[in-house]
Amino acid sequence: MSEVSENVKSEKQWLRGLYMLLFIIISEMAKVVVVTVAIIQFLFAILTGKGNSNLTQFGNSMAQFVQQVVDFLTYNTEDKPFPFAQWPEAMIADEESEIEFGSSVDASAAETAEETVEKVAEDVEPDDAADEEEEPKAGEDEAVDDQAAEDDSGNKPGS
Repeated sequence: MSEVSENVKSEKQWLRGLYMLLFIIISEMAKVVVVTVAIIQFLFAILTGKGNSNLTQFGNSMAQFVQQVVDFLTYNTEDKPFPFAQWPEAMIADEESEIEFGSSVDASAAETAEETVEKVAEDVEPDDAADEEEEPKAGEDEAVDDQAAEDDSGNKPGS
């Protein structure tokens, strides 16, 4: 019980609690920012057919920031996020990674996926056929059951 009272009196624990309260408030403000970015990106997509690359990069760094906040709040790290650390850099390197809305999947990727599905289907089919062959045909079950019943009692069933 003395360990509990030491933790209650620990300045370090209370200071972390204050930081947690601060980051809870910041995370609520971050939600508003994310929703705003999402709405603006949607408007860009409606007007231009693709999202704004600057907002995409900001959204990516915002997502990393939110992850850092969640890690701190859930005791996965002792490292405090921004403003006590550097703002996370976007992981999106260039405009080529921009998503063009309404575009279809690359044809080569679709072909590769289709080939993979076919291979898996081929691998599964022989096993299914083997299972079907091993199952007794209609009437065979009864013959086996009759033979087992005769062996146990020495008499045929129904006699």
